[in-house]
Amino acid sequence: MAIIIEQDLADRLRASECLPVRIGPRQPGGNIETVLRRLRPELAALSTGEAAARDGVSDPIPVPDGWLLVVRLYGAPAAARASIPRLLAQRLDEAGVSEAWLSAPPDIGERYEDLETYTPVVRALLGRPGPVPGPRGRPEWGLAEPAISWLRQQHEPGMELSAVLIGTELAVDWASAGPVVTGALAELPFSSLIMSDFESVAAGVVLGEFRGRGVVVWAAGSDWPTVQWTPADAAQRMRGLRDLIRAQAGSPEFGWGGVEARPDNPDLYVPDPALETAEPLPPMWYQVLSADRVRSLGGPPAGGIDLGGGRVELTIGEPEQWVPGHTDRDVILAHAHDLLPDTE
Repeated sequence: MAIIIEQDLADRLRASECLPVRIGPRQPGGNIETVLRRLRPELAALSTGEAAARDGVSDPIPVPDGWLLVVRLYGAPAAARASIPRLLAQRLDEAGVSEAWLSAPPDIGERYEDLETYTPVVRALLGRPGPVPGPRGRPEWGLAEPAISWLRQQHEPGMELSAVLIGTELAVDWASAGPVVTGALAELPFSSLIMSDFESVAAGVVLGEFRGRGVVVWAAGSDWPTVQWTPADAAQRMRGLRDLIRAQAGSPEFGWGGVEARPDNPDLYVPDPALETAEPLPPMWYQVLSADRVRSLGGPPAGGIDLGGGRVELTIGEPEQWVPGHTDRDVILAHAHDLLPDTE
């Protein structure tokens, strides 16, 4: 029995100021978690200077085969970061842990580049109350939980589920998916879940959109249109995403959102730069307009439904009309821009 350190872990920490580190195994009654919690201040103290106030190490996050620490130490010298595996092993040994392993999740590979060719993309955008841009926040579990629940409903045989954290991928199950991506936000500006067979269809969740104040849920397919990803599939998922937003209408953590179909493909596992300054969102098939947006329009747009508190629900046409390639798409987009001009 021994504490085994992955061969290149020290080099990866030397080269990267921010990296997830896996420690296992996860055993009932084991004290690895206790050691990791006690070690957090010691690791954070490796950072010095102005960056130290922003640096830190996450709480240990449970994953299927062990624990995950998100190490964010921009103010630590490279040599100090490279010493972390040895320090972890030493503290585990001192605590009587005789068998453990330390590693980093693998970097995402070429198959993620293939996802960038999947089009069209249908997605729902859910934002917390308050203006954007504003102080960077973090999406709370109240928005993340229903988004992950919707993702689970899209699961099909052959699909893999992974958390994507700063360019690495970590296989997760449905029990650990939520804790991993929300726990990582303690040290990261965003985190993602990707579910795909990496051949035909994919879906995912990005936490940290709108400067950390919201969530994006999306679905896409390859070789459009195919039997796996058709216009009818896209429209069906748009209706499901509308229902997801409607179910959050009464939540104090939900302020505004919408559902759209895009002909292009933004990076699906990182925040969309175009959303840094929304709201106002671009016109979409379905939207919940915040009270501020309604005021900027001079009142509710035609066809809007009062949701209370100044918010308005607006649906423009049918989702099929918004799917790229539909003969009505250009007309419905023009109508939507008339109803929702950019007043900012």
